Amino acid sequence: MKIGIITFHWATNYGAVLQAYALKTFLARQGYDVIIINYVPTSYEKKFINCFFTKDPRRMVTNFLEYYKEKKIKTFRSKYLTLTRKYQSFQELQSDPPECDVYICGSDQVWNPYFTARGEGKPTLSYFLDFGSEKIKRIAYAVSFGCTEYPKEIKRIVIPVLGKFNAISVREETGREIVRQMGFSDACRVPDPTLLLSNEDYDSVCDATTCDQVEYNFFYIIQQKQYEILKIAEYFRSHLAEDVVSTLSFGNAIMGVEKWVQFTRNAKFIVTNSFHGVVLSVIYHKPFIVVLVEGALSGMNDRIITLLENLGLQDRQMYYFDHRKINRILSTTIDWTLVDENIQLLRKEAVIFLKSNIDTK
Repeated sequence: MKIGIITFHWATNYGAVLQAYALKTFLARQGYDVIIINYVPTSYEKKFINCFFTKDPRRMVTNFLEYYKEKKIKTFRSKYLTLTRKYQSFQELQSDPPECDVYICGSDQVWNPYFTARGEGKPTLSYFLDFGSEKIKRIAYAVSFGCTEYPKEIKRIVIPVLGKFNAISVREETGREIVRQMGFSDACRVPDPTLLLSNEDYDSVCDATTCDQVEYNFFYIIQQKQYEILKIAEYFRSHLAEDVVSTLSFGNAIMGVEKWVQFTRNAKFIVTNSFHGVVLSVIYHKPFIVVLVEGALSGMNDRIITLLENLGLQDRQMYYFDHRKINRILSTTIDWTLVDENIQLLRKEAVIFLKSNIDTK
C-alpha cells in the first residue's frame, strides 16, 4: 500500500523536518510504501537572490543565515525523506496528483488559518487534500492549527472538503473542538509523530563527527525576541556559573538537523520555547524549562501545554523570568520511568488510529 504524506517538510525549521521524518519512518516500519509529497509553494522557496530583497542590513544578515541553514536542512531531506517531484502550487497538485492509495496530511500546523488563507497569496486547500481521485483514502494525522479560535471565513472555505476525509486526528484538545465546530464530531487526539520514535532512532541521524567535551546547557530559541529566555541564559551564566550553548550564536544558527539533535542529546539541561525542543528533551531524558509565548502567538502554546499535561510535566513551564522558580525546577528530579509510560500510552493511541484507518477497506 502506498501512502503520500503532505506536510511542512519544506520549512527551514528543525522540528518541521523532523516530524516529517518521524511519520515517514514510523509508517515505513509498518510495511507501507511511504513518500513525502514535495509540495513547496513558490513564495516559500529560499533562494540566494532573495537575501538581498531588503535594505535593512540586519534583515539581510538574517536572510543569509536562513539561506545557509536551509542548505543544511535540504541535505537532511535528500538523505532521509523520499520525495516526489516538486509541486509549486495547489493547481499543480490538482492537475497531476501523486498516485497513492492513502493521502495523509499532518502533522505540524498544516491547518493554520494563515497558510490556508494566504499560503499562495490566495486561499489554498493543498493541506486539506483537495486533489487526487475520490477513491483515495484521506487521513489527517495530528494536525494542528496554531490558534485556539478558527476564523469564520476560513471555516467556510474548508468545511466543504472535510467531508472527503475518512478520519481526522488532531494534536491538541482545542483542535478537536475546532474540528467539531466544522461538523466532524469524532476527531481524536494523537501525539506529534516525533513521539513515535525512540532516542535510538534519533541517534541514527545524530551528527557523530564531533563529540562535546564539556558539559553545557542548551538554549534553543525559535523566536529571537524571547527576552525572557535571554534573561534565563544570563542567570545561568552569572549566578550559576553554568556554560550555555545557544542557537542565537552565529555558528549554531546555521547548523543542520543532525547537529541540532546532537546538541540536545549531549546537553545536561535545556531551555527552549520550541515544542519540538521539548519533545527531544523528553525523549532524551533531559531536564528542561519551556518558556511559553504571549501576545499574538500565544495560541501556539496549546500544543506544549497539552503535551506537558499528558506527561505530568506541567511544572516545567513558565512565562516570565523567575529565579526562584528556576531554582525549584533545577532541584526537581523528573520521574522518567513514569514519563516513558505516558509516552507509551500516547504511542499506542497513535498506532491504533493509523493502522485501523489505513488498513480498513
